[in-house]
Amino acid sequence: MFTYPRILYSHLNTPSQHKARMTEELSSEKDQQSSTFKPPQPRNEIFQFSLLSALVSSVYSKSVGRRMSALRSFGNFGLGTFTDLDGEMIMLDGIAYHLTFDGSIKIVEPDALLPFATLTQWPEDPMLCKMVGGRGGKHEREGNKIFDKSTVQEWIETEMASQSSNDFLAIKISGQFGYIKMRTAKAVTPEQSWRDVPSTQRVEEVQSPGLQGTMLGFRAPQWAQGVTVAGYHLHFIDERKEKGGHVLDYKVENVKIEVEIIKGFKVDLPVSKEFENAEIKFNLEDILSVEGK
Repeated sequence: MFTYPRILYSHLNTPSQHKARMTEELSSEKDQQSSTFKPPQPRNEIFQFSLLSALVSSVYSKSVGRRMSALRSFGNFGLGTFTDLDGEMIMLDGIAYHLTFDGSIKIVEPDALLPFATLTQWPEDPMLCKMVGGRGGKHEREGNKIFDKSTVQEWIETEMASQSSNDFLAIKISGQFGYIKMRTAKAVTPEQSWRDVPSTQRVEEVQSPGLQGTMLGFRAPQWAQGVTVAGYHLHFIDERKEKGGHVLDYKVENVKIEVEIIKGFKVDLPVSKEFENAEIKFNLEDILSVEGK
């Protein structure tokens, strides 16, 4: 709580009033420092391990990774990547999946190492929900329409802009994806770097009117670019757990869009000589070349 400096108001009070005011302030400060004082907490927070700029600077070996068993305590929803950028990670309903370069999907083992991950606890009652082709949610629009990537993002920005332009959003989009374009990174070799990912990654375009699945991830504000991926960063997995990847483009119908505003953002840095000694730089061109913005 903001209070004016004492010198500005002390001359406005009598000595007795000034003493009483001082006693009240000191008591308040003591209460705030006591173990029983609990400052207001955000409804939820994002936990991120490492930095996007560290990945761009090729800091992604086993020595900087954190085990999946340790990361899962920070949420049941999120995304990430594996040692040497070996595929994509998506966590849905508390289960983490490894979306591999060869197109297969497997459950992540507890001892798997991730050099980068972004997680949160998905709420039972997200702040915003849009249903198309169904009923329910805090916001509802009827009609069986096909929505493309730009339409979905514009809708989210319109609905949330008044209260969240500089906040993080956690996003879950479920529906029938008649078209989706995804990429999955291939593990880099010691001779390669982040810049080699676009030329070696697997890009898949799926056109299937009945492809039911979930796309999830985050929209980060522009001020966070380099710390994380600014803008939309989404991964997809289908209902049968047969297709998935980092989302580049899509068209979806019978869709449910859920959004949670997140005020808390915590970053944990790797405890590793490789990270500590790396020359970590922000390079927007390199980020966009891989993240497909």
